[in-house]
Amino acid sequence: MIKIKNDDLNILISETLVTMKDFKEYIVANNIKTVEDFESKKIRSRDIYYEMKFNDDWPVWDVSWREAADYCNWLSIRSGYKPCYIFSEENKKSSSCIITIDKTANGYRMPYLRELIILSGIKDGLTKEKYEKENLCNMEQDINETVARPVYEGKMNDYGVYDILGNLAQYCNDYYLKDYDYFDYSLSPFGPDVYTPDPDQVYYNSILTPVRCYMGGFWCDTYESFSKRIIMNVNERSTEFAGIRLVRQLK
Repeated sequence: MIKIKNDDLNILISETLVTMKDFKEYIVANNIKTVEDFESKKIRSRDIYYEMKFNDDWPVWDVSWREAADYCNWLSIRSGYKPCYIFSEENKKSSSCIITIDKTANGYRMPYLRELIILSGIKDGLTKEKYEKENLCNMEQDINETVARPVYEGKMNDYGVYDILGNLAQYCNDYYLKDYDYFDYSLSPFGPDVYTPDPDQVYYNSILTPVRCYMGGFWCDTYESFSKRIIMNVNERSTEFAGIRLVRQLK
């Protein structure tokens, strides 16, 4: 974990995204499913398009925001910290299970958009030169590596953090609210208090399910495509093709 302390932030943030190996420990410890089932599901979900392979040093993907939140809680408890995510019912996968965030907890959590906006340099105006210096977009693309690259194959930024500007988009804590200005975070550092419902859940279940944001792009994005994706990801529904970045709040 890297300590970031300045006028805007006082946090610990993981050097890399959570890897497949990290997440498999959680699967085994919680008896959720076998590692073989986890890996075969990943392979099947991409076989339609790519001949995929999965390595332990890749960032974990194809995991829902809810699963990511539960992973953070498990890691917090294992480390002796207070969990940040509160599930309203025991069945954590239920669409009626509401997740709230304890902002006073000292456990692991996903970042807020403002934290990634600051650490990525987007706040100060991201230049093409800075983006290409800190992303792998100029590397030759391999059909087996379309989704992600190994976590340490990326480039460290000025804060000592890898893959802020790509590899995978990254889950955030903020609710998605249509037309909300996430770049003006001075009055609302934790994002909006209300949300725009998940349209798929409303259509199928008539349940107003909140949607969480994600931000960023993939390792193979050009500067031009990433610039468009920044806005798209902040103002779109969450995706299971996002990675998990760990953060701990410091007092």
